[in-house]
Amino acid sequence: MTEQYIAFHAAERPDAVAIVEDGRAFTYERLNRDLGSVTTALREFGLPRGAAAAVGCKDLYFSWLLLLGLERLGVASASLLNYEDPSSMPLLASMDLVISEQSFPAEMARRHHPITQAWRESALAREPEDEKASVPRMPDDPMRVIRTSGTTGVSKRVRLLRRMFDPWVDVWIWFHGLTNRTRFLGSGLTA
Repeated sequence: MTEQYIAFHAAERPDAVAIVEDGRAFTYERLNRDLGSVTTALREFGLPRGAAAAVGCKDLYFSWLLLLGLERLGVASASLLNYEDPSSMPLLASMDLVISEQSFPAEMARRHHPITQAWRESALAREPEDEKASVPRMPDDPMRVIRTSGTTGVSKRVRLLRRMFDPWVDVWIWFHGLTNRTRFLGSGLTA
């Protein structure tokens, strides 16, 4: 759904600002092109549909490209923002791939790919994959991996399926009164 939204706006209003981060503005056209390029790079990891990958990246724009690219490939994703939280380490061990900045402690990861400046530049320079090449959406596809302690107090991993995630997003949209004219401002992440 997200990629269709981005592609629609890239076609209808290519020069409109999609994301602003640290004073840098990214248009829908650039976001769409960069998403296609990063998806091409992610495809090379050979993750099958339904696999799970964690992303540890402080650059919000590139982190979104990775998460959306994984979604396009049918790979569930977890966003790991708190590098110092030891309770996230067991989550890393359960992932099929961890893509993170070199400073991220990924010792427990089964498979790790560091985000170096050279890899980032290479990923963004790839020929963009057409959004039509994305994996068809199925209700039982895993979408996101979240961590929760639930009622036990012990951190555990939960995969949200598309059929669970889409209604949750609809409720969030309704609750906050979001419309197609709404703009969202997020605060910066701190290390």
